[in-house]
Amino acid sequence: INPAVELQVALRETDSVRRRLTSGRLRPKSPFELSYAIVSAVTHNLERFIEDLTSDVWRLEQRVTGGHMGNPEEFLEELFQARHGLLAVRTMGALGAEVYGRIAALGDRVPAKDLPLVNDVVDQFTRIRGLADGEREYLQGVIEFYRARAETKMTIAAERLAVIAVVTLP
Repeated sequence: INPAVELQVALRETDSVRRRLTSGRLRPKSPFELSYAIVSAVTHNLERFIEDLTSDVWRLEQRVTGGHMGNPEEFLEELFQARHGLLAVRTMGALGAEVYGRIAALGDRVPAKDLPLVNDVVDQFTRIRGLADGEREYLQGVIEFYRARAETKMTIAAERLAVIAVVTLP
């Protein structure tokens, strides 16, 4: 576990499933059903995380299209932190889909009644990857727009400085 992650956060999904098991609301009949419950909780939280980042991206986009220049270093940091979060979630979705895709491919080792659960997990992770990819592409457009605006302002400032230098140096 990453030392920066609190233990209760790292165990959020498994604790949720444990509480459902203890209360009797969840009664898995196979290890695949238990795995499905845990992974579904994970993908649900990943999707919620993407939704939160989508709200952040929307606010960042509003600032960019509204002409915000402010402190460019701090603003770029916000943009790149959002992108990093989306890349992290995308990676989790992609790797999860690959792992469970491989399990699904081992058809003779997965009971027929559990194969739909494994395939659904692959679909859940694939959806997470797709959502993160879409939002990351959108954010990349926002970043490019902001950078283009900043570069244009820098070019205009450099041209003005050149004119001032030409007039004042002689």
